[in-house]
Amino acid sequence: MRAWDGIVASGVSKALPPELYFQLSQFYNRQESIGERYVRYADMTERDIYPLGPDQRGIYAPAGTLKPQYTAYVDRLRDLVDATKVIDPQASDMKSKVQALL
Repeated sequence: MRAWDGIVASGVSKALPPELYFQLSQFYNRQESIGERYVRYADMTERDIYPLGPDQRGIYAPAGTLKPQYTAYVDRLRDLVDATKVIDPQASDMKSKVQALL
């Protein structure tokens, strides 16, 4: 988000076509959202996963399935991977559009 804030504060954004300005704004908002989700995931890793040690005792229920909180943890990681798969092509597209203006 700092990059986008810098673009706006410097006035460079005024030189962008309105459609590209809007697309870049959306892109940076998505990036910020992914970053916030990553921070929550990393916090849980440090708080709840690392203390389990290398054998990770305690993550499985007696039936051998992951406990619900750890299932949610894995789901968060999958969501981050999926978000990255979506945002990567968007980043390439935005880069191409900006380079075409230069």
